[in-house]
Amino acid sequence: MEAICLTTSLMAFLLISSGTNVCHAQFLPTASNNAHLLLQVQNYLLQLQSTAVENKQLLMTVKDKINDLKTTDEYLRQNLTQHWQTINLQTQKQQEELDDVNQKTVNLTDILKDLETAISELQNGTIKQRIISQTIEKELTFLSENLTSFQTVLDGQVQQNNRQEAQMKIMELALQHQLSLITKLEEKGSILTSTVNNLTDAGVFGFSRYGTSLYRLVNVAATWAEAENYCQLLHPEAHLATVESEDENEFVFALTKKDKLNTWLGGHDKVTEGQWKWWNGKSFTYTNWAPKQPDNYKTGEDCLNIWKTGQWDDNPSDLKRPFVCEIDSM
Repeated sequence: MEAICLTTSLMAFLLISSGTNVCHAQFLPTASNNAHLLLQVQNYLLQLQSTAVENKQLLMTVKDKINDLKTTDEYLRQNLTQHWQTINLQTQKQQEELDDVNQKTVNLTDILKDLETAISELQNGTIKQRIISQTIEKELTFLSENLTSFQTVLDGQVQQNNRQEAQMKIMELALQHQLSLITKLEEKGSILTSTVNNLTDAGVFGFSRYGTSLYRLVNVAATWAEAENYCQLLHPEAHLATVESEDENEFVFALTKKDKLNTWLGGHDKVTEGQWKWWNGKSFTYTNWAPKQPDNYKTGEDCLNIWKTGQWDDNPSDLKRPFVCEIDSM
C-alpha cells in the first residue's frame, strides 16, 4: 500500500512539472507506470550530476588558464629584469667610454697648453715655429678625428637606449593587460567555485556551517586517536574540531548540549606536558577551561574534552567519547 502511495505521489509531481492537469490524470500504479516513473527520475538525477560535472570541468579549465597567465606574467617579469640588467651594463660601459674620452680630452688639453708654451718660447725662430705649427696641426687633427668618432658612438648608444625604452613601455602595457585578464579570470573562478560548492556542499553529509567551516557531532564512542581517524573517513579534509573564539565555542557546545555528552575536541599536550596545541600544531589562542583544569589527573590526561556545560577539561586519550569533526575553510 505504501509503495502504491509513493508511486502515485511521484507521478503527480512529474505530471505537475510537465504541465499536466493532475485533477484529470488517472494514476494506475502498475509495474509499467512505476518503471516509466523511475526512468524519468533517473534521467532527472543524471541531468543534475551532468551539470555539476560540467561546472567542475569549467572550473578546472579556468584554473589552468590562470596558471598559464601567471606563467606568462613571470616570463614577462624575467624579461623585464633581463632588459633592465642589459641597459645597466650598457650604461656602465658608456660611462666608462665617457670617462676615457674625458681623460683623453684632459691629456689633449695638456698637450695644447704645452704647445702654446712652446709657441710662446719659439716666436723668434721661424723654422721652429713651422715645426711646432705642424705638430699642433697633427695633434688638432687627431683630436678632431677622435672627437668625431666618440660623438658617433654616443649617438648610436642614445638611439639604442631610445629603442630599448620603447620596448620596455610595450612590455609594461602587455603586462598590465595580462594582469587585467588574471583579475577577471580569478573573479569568474570565485563565482564558479561558489557554484560548485553549492552543488557539492558537505552539509548533505550531516555537517553544519559556521563561518568558513563545517562541523558535525559524531555520536560514536571512540578514543581520541580513533575519533581523528573517523573524521578523516567522513571527509578527506575533516579533523577533530579546533575552537579559537567564544562564539565558535558556543556553536560547538550547541551541537553537543542536546545529548548532554562529554565530547572530544582536537586539542592535546602529548608532545610537552602543559603546552596545549591543536591537531595541526597551532598553539591555543582561546581557552574555556573549567575551574582547576587542566589538572593532568593521576595517570595523565593529554587530550581536550568539552563538558556538557561547555567548559573544557583534560582527559586520558584512551577514554571512549563522542566527538566533533570540522572541515576548515570550505
